[in-house]
Amino acid sequence: MTASDHMKELPDRSEVNINDTWDLTAIYPTKADWEAACKTVEARLPKIETYKGQLNTVETIKACNDLLTELYRELAKIQIYAHLTLTQDISNSEAQQMITQAMNLITAYNQKGSFVSSELVEQDEAFLRECAEHPSMTEHRLDLLHLIRRKPHILSDKEEKLLARAITLWQDMGDAYSKLENVDMKFEHAEDSNGNPHRVTHGTYGKLMEAKDRKLRQSAYTSMLSEFKDHVHTCAATLNGKVKQNLFLADVRHYKNTLHAALHPNAIDESVYHSLIENTSDHLDVLHEYVDVRRRKLGYTDIHMWDLHVPLVPNCEIHFTYDEAVEVIIEALKPLGDEYVDILHKGLTEQRWVDKYENKGKRSGAFSSGCHDTYPYIMMNFNGTLDNVYTLAHESGHSMHSYLSRKHQPATMSSYPIFTAEIASTLNECLLNEYFLHHYSGDNRKCILSQEINTIRGTFFRQTKFAEFELLTHQHVENGNALTADWLCEKYGGLNQKYYGNAMTYDELIQYEWARIPHFYSNYYVYQYATGIACAYQFGSRILSGEVEPFLNLLRSGGNDFPLNQLKRAGVDMTHEKTYEPIMNRFAELVREFE
Repeated sequence: MTASDHMKELPDRSEVNINDTWDLTAIYPTKADWEAACKTVEARLPKIETYKGQLNTVETIKACNDLLTELYRELAKIQIYAHLTLTQDISNSEAQQMITQAMNLITAYNQKGSFVSSELVEQDEAFLRECAEHPSMTEHRLDLLHLIRRKPHILSDKEEKLLARAITLWQDMGDAYSKLENVDMKFEHAEDSNGNPHRVTHGTYGKLMEAKDRKLRQSAYTSMLSEFKDHVHTCAATLNGKVKQNLFLADVRHYKNTLHAALHPNAIDESVYHSLIENTSDHLDVLHEYVDVRRRKLGYTDIHMWDLHVPLVPNCEIHFTYDEAVEVIIEALKPLGDEYVDILHKGLTEQRWVDKYENKGKRSGAFSSGCHDTYPYIMMNFNGTLDNVYTLAHESGHSMHSYLSRKHQPATMSSYPIFTAEIASTLNECLLNEYFLHHYSGDNRKCILSQEINTIRGTFFRQTKFAEFELLTHQHVENGNALTADWLCEKYGGLNQKYYGNAMTYDELIQYEWARIPHFYSNYYVYQYATGIACAYQFGSRILSGEVEPFLNLLRSGGNDFPLNQLKRAGVDMTHEKTYEPIMNRFAELVREFE
């Protein structure tokens, strides 16, 4: 079947059963109501500037922040409505215009309110702390505490304007890399055992690496990494530029180093980052063991990197309808209590949080999205696979985090950082694994074991490897060195050998893999996937023992405090090695059982 044939089988958006779509009328009943909201907000934006030069009392600071919050809540609804409308059909020109209109309003809002931070940061810290602790400022307390934390790192108005202009020079580095990777690179066709060609793209690569045909996997792997090898010096130059930008910003804003600058906004201690790498490094023997188990299960004399994704259970046939998936997820999540599963079941069914199936023009992938005054919507392209069930459980975790946060926190403190977000979503996958393993046997059980093993390998070990590489690159530049292609390849190749051990047969191309990881342009981001899944396994073991409230209280707390404080209240210390014991032990158990 060709891609065009497949597209002909997809329904137009107008043909999709309304019960299979998300209910955007819960945001605005009609587009006319959305337009009216846009006009109302636009008319009220000038009022923000009436507070200019007046932010010197608790009363005026509160009044100004109340207005900003009220306007932002409506702007968030406006943006979400436009975003979700476009998502359901990205070819919809009217929806594209709505996005532009929404973003113009947000830009105007930011411009009108740009004086607020500048004026507040000029105030004495003692006065700001007095404001933060004032009873009338409860909803704005954390915003002021964030500002106080940033105060030593904010420059003069003149310097900030100059810095803003300088930053645009480095933004081109990420853009250049993106264009190179997504536009300029052309990959050779892969060839299977019968000599048939297969197109290699970023989109097809994952499926090709799961192919049963080993020659096809090796050919696709060679095609992908050979192209990055041919452009490795350009990739080294763009990454070097990006890391130098991070160092420049850390220096001019008076941070100790780039890691401190990246973690400081959410009050994450640097020891958390180092603890993740150290604890993972101390337990790599379990990953090494898995590589050898995989080699033997595949019946190979030696195992290569292109053998890590092929399914070990070829006869796994687990399929679900959407309704069956919902019921399985609800059953799996029952340890979280009646309130959690009742709310989620209602959202996944009668309240229509979910846009379920693919249609012409619909965006690919899946996500959870919304704002304080909307449902926590879920976008899916459900087609009945086991992966789809895990994806729905994962996104449901994000949505329930959002729901409980918005229910228990004011709008100013209901948004939460990625550091805690990934705990909520991954925990649902952990409980789903437990449910399946209690109900499946034979090949289906092996399939679930393999699924969980791959999740831990990819989300914990692989992301920690990336985090360690990212730390090494920044330290190298901080020590006055440049990131050359040779140095990057040597370090990445060495890390890959460290993580996968002697059972893995190494080839020259793996050292170029760093060049195809776009997350390295996001500045110490990926470590949060690893810490998130580690926390999820710790909470999971406690929940299955009946200790549920600490986790639910974490969800309810939203963004009412810095994440490490929230986790400590929930009984998790991210600097302690015991935090990582549940995930390490679980991985070892899975590998032993699978063997």
